[in-house]
Amino acid sequence: MISQELQQQVVCLTDEAGFVRLPPRCELVLRGGDRSKFLNNFCTADIEKLENGFVTELFILDTRGKTLAFGHVAKLDEDIFISTAAAEQSNELLQHLDKYIIREDVSIENRTDAIASFFISGKQHPNLLDPNFTIVQNQIRSIKINSIPCRIANIELADFGHLISCPIENEGEVSEYLESNNITRCDIESLHIKRIEYGTPWFGIEIDDSNLPQEMRRDNKAISFTKGCYLGQETVAKIDAFGHVNKFLVAIQLDGGTAVETGEQIFSDELKIGQIKSISYSPTLNSNLAMGFVKCKFADVGTQVSIGQATGTVVSLPISA
Repeated sequence: MISQELQQQVVCLTDEAGFVRLPPRCELVLRGGDRSKFLNNFCTADIEKLENGFVTELFILDTRGKTLAFGHVAKLDEDIFISTAAAEQSNELLQHLDKYIIREDVSIENRTDAIASFFISGKQHPNLLDPNFTIVQNQIRSIKINSIPCRIANIELADFGHLISCPIENEGEVSEYLESNNITRCDIESLHIKRIEYGTPWFGIEIDDSNLPQEMRRDNKAISFTKGCYLGQETVAKIDAFGHVNKFLVAIQLDGGTAVETGEQIFSDELKIGQIKSISYSPTLNSNLAMGFVKCKFADVGTQVSIGQATGTVVSLPISA
């Protein structure tokens, strides 16, 4: 179980109007005439077909096809923004991309320490600017909040919601603005509960550099199979053409109140089939809900598993009331 306060925050983020001040996020900005062509060579998304003012998910891979980063990429006017949950990887990711710049007209700026980010969600949250303000899924726009220049993107972090980015020195003013518009401040724990119910992975929790992108089962959201060559593409293409990965990320609804810890092994009868990556109480299910990787043949909805003394069932996501 979780506290009543945390349960109410999940309700705010789902059915009412809530916002979370996100932990520091990695943000890299690409500029220059070759910015789209360059980044297209190093990620799974089709950057050259991404329209100005829109966002898509992406994986950035190493030469083996393993995941260096998972997040979003956006085009807005003359800039391309890469945004991921892991601020600590920003310098490594910058160095990874920068070493491939030879004669291309492209520069990369690390703005991780310069921005603050807020995520707003809930069915009732009001328009941020005026009644005529609209932003569709996977769109990004420049806005001003109390004369502060900000960006707002409608993306999936835990269901779809509004990611607001502002200068770090203005985060207090933006936070006050949101609260003054009857949007409830919520803790990051409530966002993780909501995203686990929705099935959105988080780099550094469910995903790390040991994972192949297809293990997340987000092919239609983050991977182009028609864009041509990019770093790590050979592995992705082989998996698509000749078979499948060895494991998938799944959600497991746990029975009863037996405690389960992150990192525990998942079994089918006495066969070890995977490992738990995250776990949270789900108010919607009134039970614990875990995310973890299992061998592909055990990833079907309804599969019965055990973790320690607990039993569970692979369930479909997103969880709805």
